[in-house]
Amino acid sequence: MGKDLDKESAEAWYQANKIAADRIINDLKKQSFEGVMHLYAYTSKSNGSENIVSQHDFPILFSNNYTRVGDTIVGAMVFLLHEGNMNFFRYGRIKNTLSYWLVCGNLYETLVSKIVIKAEEAKERLEQNSFTDSKEQLIKTSIQNGIKTQEGWNHFFGTDIQVTNTPNIPKNEEKQMPVELQSKEAQQIISKAIGLGLCDKEYHWQKSKFLLAYFADCASEYLNLSQAEQDGKKKTYWKPFETLFDVSGLATCKNTYTKKTGKLPSGHEVVESIFK
Repeated sequence: MGKDLDKESAEAWYQANKIAADRIINDLKKQSFEGVMHLYAYTSKSNGSENIVSQHDFPILFSNNYTRVGDTIVGAMVFLLHEGNMNFFRYGRIKNTLSYWLVCGNLYETLVSKIVIKAEEAKERLEQNSFTDSKEQLIKTSIQNGIKTQEGWNHFFGTDIQVTNTPNIPKNEEKQMPVELQSKEAQQIISKAIGLGLCDKEYHWQKSKFLLAYFADCASEYLNLSQAEQDGKKKTYWKPFETLFDVSGLATCKNTYTKKTGKLPSGHEVVESIFK
């Protein structure tokens, strides 16, 4: 695989080396946001990508020491060796795997998922804004390079249309309750959430966004808001909750705690008590 790698050749190589490539990618996903960002930058430069988001564009998010993986393939090989991935310790195989991960796999999605978590954990507004900017630039760059589409990102974030700015609500104007949440059962659920301190009477969520995603997921299932199914289960209808609580990206939050961390968000027992 050379500098001008295309999706077809990357997919063909992956199919012939699937077991080894999957193990390498799964090991590298364990790295921090900083580590994966460096691997992304290295691979993009190596493949000759026209548009690249560099860690140097966001100095506030990266230390001078970066990470133990660094931004070279040698660093990646050292990490894989540390993880016990010695059977696949070959320069060419790792380089090809990184190329596949970028142009056909989910390297962009992995990075964005890690950024979402870091943004949630950030305490300073400047840091939060930097994470948001880096996420938006990565999404834009993936589209410009023809790797991901806007429709693909909409699906990733659980939306059907491009995200637009939510208009400001005048202070003296009461926020309108989404029609899906106007039933007696829905109102009882929201009242319990207020009573438990999960949100205030103006529908400002008081806990983590991950817990809000868990609340919306439970409420959508309890209220049977969606008739669509995925993998034999009812899909969560996020829109009314994102509208009510003035947020976006709840689907990504659920994907993070179910597939990335494997743990329910802190405070899930409080949410569960609402539906007993």
